Amino acid sequence: MPTLTDAPATITAAALLAIPAWQPEKLFSGDDERDRRLYRRLALDFHPDRHPANTESFKHLSALKNARDTKIEAKTWTGAGVRELVLRSGKRLVVRYLRRHTFELGTLFISPRSVTYLFREDHRALCRNAVRTIRGFRYANDAMRDEVSRFLPRIELEAETADGPALVIAKSPGVIRLRDVLDHLGGRMDPRHVAWILSTLHNLGAYLTWAGLTHNAIDLDSYFISPNDHAGMLLGGWWYARREGEAMTHLPGASVNVWKTILPPHATAAKRATPKLDRELIRLAGRTLLGDPGGTRLLRDPAIPAPLARWVTTPGDDDGIEDYANWARARDAAFGPRRFVVMDLTPQEIYGGA
Repeated sequence: MPTLTDAPATITAAALLAIPAWQPEKLFSGDDERDRRLYRRLALDFHPDRHPANTESFKHLSALKNARDTKIEAKTWTGAGVRELVLRSGKRLVVRYLRRHTFELGTLFISPRSVTYLFREDHRALCRNAVRTIRGFRYANDAMRDEVSRFLPRIELEAETADGPALVIAKSPGVIRLRDVLDHLGGRMDPRHVAWILSTLHNLGAYLTWAGLTHNAIDLDSYFISPNDHAGMLLGGWWYARREGEAMTHLPGASVNVWKTILPPHATAAKRATPKLDRELIRLAGRTLLGDPGGTRLLRDPAIPAPLARWVTTPGDDDGIEDYANWARARDAAFGPRRFVVMDLTPQEIYGGA
């Protein structure tokens, strides 16, 4: 299904009015010439002089165009675009991206085959921690490396820019940030898809336990999924990673909230990295995907199998390997024998690019 951005001049009045005024990225591409052509075509289609019934549509089109121009001028545009980063060496790194997001340490640019994290200067130490952690991944043997490394980040470029350190991470073209998927679906996902996503997260949780690592920022922003083959990649958040038992120095807000409300008081006081935090963050991701981060309504929702609802609302264990095994039993109780359920969703539908 083409996105609205891809449609040349066939957008209906209803489809146009359905685009929120604050989200012009759903209509425009961010490219000046392309957007001018699209606006002119649509303005002709919806102009009240030609079609008096389209007055509201024309007004909304103008509002979207104004919002588009305002966002681009203010550098808050989250749709496709180009960012040129000046390196300390004098060279320039051109980032052509499909979607731009801010995160608590800087800016994220999502491109077809990579993601670029641009850190603010004052977060240089956290960027270095991510690099050390990613470059330090270890595996028991080649078979484990071949299996697990597909779901972990691989650094393509580590660069110093005039705006701060940048980290370019490779990704597969079919991979989509999980938060963007949920937003596209309206804030709630089919429980069958939540189940396979949780399986991929618990699989990575088992690896983290084996490796003696804690990630500490597993969420819908750091995790990317491939709907086509039911796989996931934990690309972001590694700047908060610590070895189990190490002192915790930084956490994102969502992780702080989980730390304070779920972990026992003595763990909060100790401020030592514990794998239990990752277990709880995975469950929070599951509740969020099901449309209820707090979890208070899930057990009463007939659309959600009870074993799944219980799993995401029940505290987990410290051991990610044991947790993964227990999750497999809960998943089977919820859905029976495993079978592949097609998730008909592509990056083009969400990002509007190739």
